[in-house]
Amino acid sequence: MRGRGTRAALSAVALAALFSSADLNPLAGAPTAFADPRPLGTVGPSDGSAWAATGPSSPNAGNDADKAAAGEVEGAVGWALRPANGPLGNNRPNYDYLSAPGRVIEDGIVIESRATEPLVLKVYAADAYTTSDGLLDLRPAVDAPKDAGAWVSFGAPVTGDADTLSGAAAEDSAAWTGQSAVEVTLEPSSAVTVPLRWSIPADATPGDHAAGIVTSLVEDSAAAPVQVDRRLALRAYLNIDGQLNPALTVSDLRVRAVSSANPFTSGKLTVAYTLNNTGSSRLVPTERIDVAGPFGWGGRDGGAGEVLPELLPGSHLSREVVVAGVFPLFRTKTTVAVDAVAVGLGAEGASASASRSITIWTVPWLWLGVLVIALAVAIVVPARLARRRARDRPESPPQPA
Repeated sequence: MRGRGTRAALSAVALAALFSSADLNPLAGAPTAFADPRPLGTVGPSDGSAWAATGPSSPNAGNDADKAAAGEVEGAVGWALRPANGPLGNNRPNYDYLSAPGRVIEDGIVIESRATEPLVLKVYAADAYTTSDGLLDLRPAVDAPKDAGAWVSFGAPVTGDADTLSGAAAEDSAAWTGQSAVEVTLEPSSAVTVPLRWSIPADATPGDHAAGIVTSLVEDSAAAPVQVDRRLALRAYLNIDGQLNPALTVSDLRVRAVSSANPFTSGKLTVAYTLNNTGSSRLVPTERIDVAGPFGWGGRDGGAGEVLPELLPGSHLSREVVVAGVFPLFRTKTTVAVDAVAVGLGAEGASASASRSITIWTVPWLWLGVLVIALAVAIVVPARLARRRARDRPESPPQPA
């Protein structure tokens, strides 16, 4: 019998998910206009469509990121995904909504087989977050969704590519018999459409909420008594109407100086810190690092204008930057400043900033050693010469009384 702990452990590892790198460009495309966008849920563009997991390691295992950018992810896992066409838009790469609290948005997901054998897939939702190294990922399947992933329910699968879902804002959801997860059986070269419904809570926090619509295939491993969970997912961004609060903090700033063995060349600083999105908007940060000695001497500009990965609300990013060309001037001040722009529907023009400084000792030990030696030579050598001259000087004969 396979142990539950073994299954859960491998599944948790294998459930890693990727965003296409194109999604990090907040300027791609322009929002699609609708006659009554607020109650309907405006659909906006965002390049790149799917997360994929085909290996049992980290979110960037193997070459999955390159495959996603090249459109090969579907073949790697045996099936393909896309949002259903309809009033919310056609040929959308993912789900992107602007909605007021308390609204209901109807949509759908089309699943197409690329396999030569039948596939049995589980369809469910998971919350999304930014990993500490800047990747956009999904929570493991064992973690019950608490944010946008908990707002979606699924209807009975419809055979074929059903591009006629209403997409209307439903005020009365009494007739909906949606479930938190459904099972889909895909025959080779077939397609299935799963209706889905977003029920936005009336007390939903204004700002951005991210999730993924996940399709999962659990397979037995022939090499070991474990199960491997392969997932492909479409990301979903929901911007809830209301007062946005974009905010950043810089924390845990640490600086370490590394001197050069050559006293005539500069050293370097290793700057490490944590960037936290403490607001309610998706942010694309730009980093600046300034280093200077007393009175601004020896100023260096390290990492100026570095655009960092998109950061979801509630997530953090761990940064480590090496600033070269720094001369030790006894006291060195390092300032990390981050400016961020909010992206996504309804957030255009919003921004946030954060900064933090730290001053450390950067003692030029080699030069101090040279100075000590020079001072010693300047003091000791004359003293010894004076004593030698005094010793070699002939004694004067005694004077007669």
